[in-house]
Amino acid sequence: MTCSCIRPAIAGKALQIERGSRHLADYLHSCMGEIAYVVQSLGKTAVRDVVREDLVALDPLVGDLCGVRLAWRPCSDGGALAVPATWPAAEHAPAQEQIH
Repeated sequence: MTCSCIRPAIAGKALQIERGSRHLADYLHSCMGEIAYVVQSLGKTAVRDVVREDLVALDPLVGDLCGVRLAWRPCSDGGALAVPATWPAAEHAPAQEQIH
């Protein structure tokens, strides 16, 4: 018995490797951009500078699994979470080369 997820055709359509790989590359590039915005919003210059204390979870189960505090709980230092009034414009985003 074979797994349906590894069949070369789904619903009679052949897998288009070039198209699929292009979509995957676009998705991963988009993820890199999102990570760059998160790193910048935390005031960091690289992903390796982000620590667990910088992160929060919206869901209690995710918070427990990842070991991060919930977003609606106060910071351990008593400070409140900073929420920007507006998101930064795209032209102010760091270049992809700056984010490691």
